[in-house]
Amino acid sequence: MNQVQIEYFGVRATGKNLTEAKRNAGAVIEKELKEDYSPRYMVVTDYVLFLYREPLLGWTYQIIPKSEDKPLARFSSGLGFDSTLEECEKHARHHLAQYLLNPKDRSCLPACLAVLKDSRDLKEFPRYAEWQFVMRELLDTGMENEAARREADKHAFGF
Repeated sequence: MNQVQIEYFGVRATGKNLTEAKRNAGAVIEKELKEDYSPRYMVVTDYVLFLYREPLLGWTYQIIPKSEDKPLARFSSGLGFDSTLEECEKHARHHLAQYLLNPKDRSCLPACLAVLKDSRDLKEFPRYAEWQFVMRELLDTGMENEAARREADKHAFGF
């Protein structure tokens, strides 16, 4: 069955005809307008995690050292406009914990442990951090981004 694909006011949508595709795009726009856009912040060790929601991009975060006025990192949660605040917070905490790892042996320092929220975070974090380290090493060798991602996935997750 053929589907009509459109971009309507910045929203991509499909439908069996133009009217249905516009209706589907309108439903996405309406949902986004009703979402919570209140920013959040958390002070964690010597950093501020600033979480906020952008229309059509979803929850995003910045990691800001308390002693500086420029963000250390600004990254989309990478989960798209359907992402939740909880997913973004977890991703931001893992990202910050990565900065607080002991670079010599990749072990968690006390500050790193303080960032991780609960036992589930402690269990998931080592794979996350290992993936990040492998990815950085592969990119530093000049490997293309997609190829590096595949290799990092194999190394950290076995697929």
